[in-house]
Amino acid sequence: MSMTHDLIFSYQNMLTTNVSVTKHYLLLRCLPRKSSFYEILKLDFSRYGFDEMKDGLDSFSNPICYGGALNAHKTLMWNSSGVLRTQIYEYEDTKENYLFKLPSALTLVDESMKEFIDDKTLPESPFDKAYYLTELVHDLISYEAGVTNVNTVASEAFSLKKGVCQDYAHVLLAFLRYKNIPSKYVSGLISGDGKTHAWVEILIGNKWYGFDPTHNRKIDFGYVKLAHGRDANDCSVCRGVFTGGATQQMSVHVCVGEL
Repeated sequence: MSMTHDLIFSYQNMLTTNVSVTKHYLLLRCLPRKSSFYEILKLDFSRYGFDEMKDGLDSFSNPICYGGALNAHKTLMWNSSGVLRTQIYEYEDTKENYLFKLPSALTLVDESMKEFIDDKTLPESPFDKAYYLTELVHDLISYEAGVTNVNTVASEAFSLKKGVCQDYAHVLLAFLRYKNIPSKYVSGLISGDGKTHAWVEILIGNKWYGFDPTHNRKIDFGYVKLAHGRDANDCSVCRGVFTGGATQQMSVHVCVGEL
């Protein structure tokens, strides 16, 4: 296996409303987060319909773009694309990570989850424990869109035994933090998925490693990281407000491939 892989990615978004709206402000997380396990060789960002757009960092140092359109409109569009030279997905961290041991609003465990995980005999090895819990959540939940939403908490997804990548990640985070293992929610892009994806980073020793419970694997290559945080609330790819009585629809297309 080559120690580096070059990935090309494209992330296209179009937000439409059924009637014109004004004073439309958005905060976007659509650019790769800087990390030691990949080098950004090329990065392009374009936007259409916005009056202004600025960039910055959020409280977790995730790159953000924020701006808006003041005049009446029905469509906003933004696209990011680029090329990354990636290494094995892992990075060192010697800081105190107490925050990522704590349950968050979307990753609280209820009594049924505690009973379920307390009944399991977890491996002693930290790596084996991470693999075990990832596979456990993968086998527990069936992938089904439309059953959950962005506000679904881990205990609800656990009870339903159904959900999407966000729910897999939240349930795994709930179990990890219940066992006092530091872990992060991650949003990003992956090869062949066609849309944004969510996975988990687990601190083992002084390094963070990526684990994807939706696909039941430790992550090596093929993932573009946009943001990390405590749960999906910290990593929303698009959040905004507008003036007007409209309904909106988001169209997203993701393409990630190896060069």
